[in-house]
Amino acid sequence: QDTTVVVWDITGETGLFRLKGHKDMITGCAFLDQIGALVTSSKDTLVKIWDTHAQLCVQTLVGHRHEVWGLDVNADESRLVTGSADSEIRVWDLHGEDEAKGTPTSKQEEQEASSRGIAVFRGSFPRQSRERVATIQFSRDGGLLGVQGTDRQVEIFRVRSKDEVAKKLRRRRRRQKLET
Repeated sequence: QDTTVVVWDITGETGLFRLKGHKDMITGCAFLDQIGALVTSSKDTLVKIWDTHAQLCVQTLVGHRHEVWGLDVNADESRLVTGSADSEIRVWDLHGEDEAKGTPTSKQEEQEASSRGIAVFRGSFPRQSRERVATIQFSRDGGLLGVQGTDRQVEIFRVRSKDEVAKKLRRRRRRQKLET
């Protein structure tokens, strides 16, 4: 039940530094190589983004109501997904320091936090399974997202581009107008 990340020097077989901040067991991690950061998930319901150069937590992502068991970052490091013991997958946009937007917990806080963070909450979607996430992973091209639960069920979701989402929304609005 370790709550600390230890970064090791494999050649020297020594710990270089520790990252402390989670209050419960760490359940996953992913690297953001483009900005020199590490993302960790934990049973404390939090996801933390660590600056590995400065050796400190630069952002804490809140929103899950249950233990966070899985996370993944797509290949171009523009999106983070997290899965927990509830049946919801949360989606975060990732930005470098110069494009940072903050972590919104309300619309007002989104505007106030506009210059503080690396990840921006973009929304969530439900899973069919009610069991907790065991693993979550993007396909190599980022077009699919696989989620495995502890019930051994694997769910595959199609990841749409911003253009595809806009097109789908226009089509949906058009249909709604025709129905009324």
